[in-house]
Amino acid sequence: MSDDFDHFMRVLDLMIEFASPKLSVELIPMALWRINVRTKYPDKWPKLRNVCSYTANYQCEICGGHGRCKHYTTDKAESEWNILGDEICAECKPSINYIEVHEVWEYEIDGNKGIQRLVRLICLCPDCHAVKHLGRIPDGEEYMRLAAHAKRINGWDEFTWSLYGQWSRREWEKRNEVEWTQDLSFIENI
Repeated sequence: MSDDFDHFMRVLDLMIEFASPKLSVELIPMALWRINVRTKYPDKWPKLRNVCSYTANYQCEICGGHGRCKHYTTDKAESEWNILGDEICAECKPSINYIEVHEVWEYEIDGNKGIQRLVRLICLCPDCHAVKHLGRIPDGEEYMRLAAHAKRINGWDEFTWSLYGQWSRREWEKRNEVEWTQDLSFIENI
């Protein structure tokens, strides 16, 4: 009896953990691939990116990594940085250590219809952002590096990561059975 109860409690803990890990994988339904704020509002995107980056202090909102290159100092005038596009340092040229903006979506399913609702924009370092879109990365060295990053951020072992991967895949498969519409009122009201 005690073993069954312990197993049940571990499964319950994992379900709660999978529902809200610090760094999650977000597998977008296939019908919504490449339909995002940048493609729908290309004129607004630079300003949205700039405001989001500034608000987050050019820092990853998940792991705390900084988005400025190693030569950045607060002594430099803002005009020395191109903060509307990729950040550029005179010494680094295009910086490989910049902050990226990610769309956070909520999914609401009612029968065979679904709404993908934009709820906010967040700043992420390149590694956290790549984990969010891990479904795009083929198995191999890069996948393993990003998986290690996700496990470290979430405090997971290999077994928990494997279970999370299976859970994420099932959620994605369920979402692919639904006809989707998007709610971008978050952006439209800005």
